[in-house]
Amino acid sequence: MDEPFGDQHKDALRRLASSLRSLVESSVALTAPLAELEALAADADALRARAAAHAGQRPFPAYAAPVDGDLATILPWGVISGPYNPIAAPVIMHIDDGKAYGTVTFGLPYEGPPGGVHGGVVAMVFDQILAFAAVAAGIPGHTRSLTTAYRRITPLHTELRFAAWVERTEDRKVFVRGDCHAGDTLVSEADAVFIRFRDDDARAFAT
Repeated sequence: MDEPFGDQHKDALRRLASSLRSLVESSVALTAPLAELEALAADADALRARAAAHAGQRPFPAYAAPVDGDLATILPWGVISGPYNPIAAPVIMHIDDGKAYGTVTFGLPYEGPPGGVHGGVVAMVFDQILAFAAVAAGIPGHTRSLTTAYRRITPLHTELRFAAWVERTEDRKVFVRGDCHAGDTLVSEADAVFIRFRDDDARAFAT
């Protein structure tokens, strides 16, 4: 691409990711006539080929400092909250009073048990939001361990509220906890240990 990749390009890319996300949502619960399914498959294959002609390199970095408190800008292509990633739900995250918070409603593409979110998906969200709690505390790091306790089935089609906070540090270790509620019901909790980045590695997450 010869022209600079600017805000209009980013807006179009976000719209594309959002449309693809909605398409996936529809495709996992689709009862259309055979002719319509075949036409949809042909259209999807044509779109795939069209996109592939321009694919292979990200137009801007995968990691960045947060912009105006928007945590999605840290990992714009992230699998959990990345607005440019069509397989991200995405989880909407923010920082308040030193804690990290996230809200999301998962649909059928994320189903595990009947009517429930797959436990692996819940764990992935915890991994990111607990990491962002460390970012909020000014001590970002990479995951060393993550333990998730499932208290209830995490319901689909229901707004989920995640929260995470740093409990303590020990040398380069950062101990973080979090929980997830559906309404007033506690559905899961998590504990993680992060290994604090060295100065050079932390620059991408600098606040």
